[in-house]
Amino acid sequence: MWGEQAVGEEILYASMIDDAAALCGSDVMVECDARLKPLFERSLNGMTSVARTEPPAIGEIAAQCSAGQLGHYVRKNFSEFPQRTAYLKADADKTAQLRARYTAMKEALGKSGRIIGISWKSKPLRQGDPKSTTLADWAMIFEHSPHLFVSLQHGDCAEDFALAAQKNWALIDDKDVNQHASLDDFAAQVCAMDQVITVSNTTAHMAGACGVQTAVLVVQSRGLMWHWFDKVGFDKVGFDKVGDQTLTTSPWYPSVRLLRQSIDGVWDDVIRAAAAFLK
Repeated sequence: MWGEQAVGEEILYASMIDDAAALCGSDVMVECDARLKPLFERSLNGMTSVARTEPPAIGEIAAQCSAGQLGHYVRKNFSEFPQRTAYLKADADKTAQLRARYTAMKEALGKSGRIIGISWKSKPLRQGDPKSTTLADWAMIFEHSPHLFVSLQHGDCAEDFALAAQKNWALIDDKDVNQHASLDDFAAQVCAMDQVITVSNTTAHMAGACGVQTAVLVVQSRGLMWHWFDKVGFDKVGFDKVGDQTLTTSPWYPSVRLLRQSIDGVWDDVIRAAAAFLK
């Protein structure tokens, strides 16, 4: 079984690998992004993880399937989604070390609340970046908050952290965790959080796969990823929903709550919903 698309999708599709392997009745290899190999080896039962190379280094195989295509066999309808809390296992020692460090930081800053991981940007699409917010959009979450916030954001965010410092927001940028270099370290960091709030990106998938209580901020139309579905998609299959317009649950990740825009391209109501999520 070979991973495809981006890291977030590889994490998403990994939720189907155990089910698909049960159908095979023979040795199963999972070819993945090299940064996912330690995490997959720890999490996927009885399977061999192979780092993706060019050309592939797998050798002889009897059959192959892309990870996304597994849904054709094991996710034919929503009743086939298992209601498990998590399917990826972070390194427990790394998680404990990070948790202890963030707890000490929280106490040093005089914060009495929880440790909240946040991610506010996503990889730009071809025609702009509708999935992303700006850190300034999050002001109502930061101001007068008892919580310590830890950045789970990938990429250059120097201007955002300068804004946070100027506003005296309790936002930590942990330079010792580099998700681009080590997704295993990133999984441990995510699991050290009490809760996560994120836009639709790799952080959303990692937190959901690890079973961390998470709010995902979801756009209404352009930039809406297929795996978050929409009202029409849910109605066709009869998946549980809350109200007529607000579809807050994800069949992929039971620990995830979806906070959707009510007005296309406007984040204000979604950020208010995220603030309520913290309360």
